[in-house]
Amino acid sequence: MDSAAAAQTANSTPVSGNAGLVGPADGMHSVDGTAAIHDAQAMAAAVGLTALEASILDFEREWWRFSGAKEQFIRERFDMTPAHYHQVLGALLDDARALAYDPILVKRLSRLRHARHQARTAQRSVG
Repeated sequence: MDSAAAAQTANSTPVSGNAGLVGPADGMHSVDGTAAIHDAQAMAAAVGLTALEASILDFEREWWRFSGAKEQFIRERFDMTPAHYHQVLGALLDDARALAYDPILVKRLSRLRHARHQARTAQRSVG
């Protein structure tokens, strides 16, 4: 995707539908959060993420702040099953674009995924 198409995608589809989920630049935001949302859209476009991919990463960074079940929020916000959401998220963890967008989040989630994998492997070898 060229930069003009990326900018069009970022401008036509909000990276984050919730002002509370603004992306990795959320430390530099205006009172209403619009500057941070713009920064997140620009960052997503710059690294080549789609609006959906960036929104998933933003949500994964902030989901614990919201009341209610994560699975229900996934269904409502992304219009996908939790299983599909986690497949997309898993693919993003292996994607260099996601690492460029939010390296701290991607590395943390990758470590957690690796630890879960090792725990499952250890259980199989014992049982």
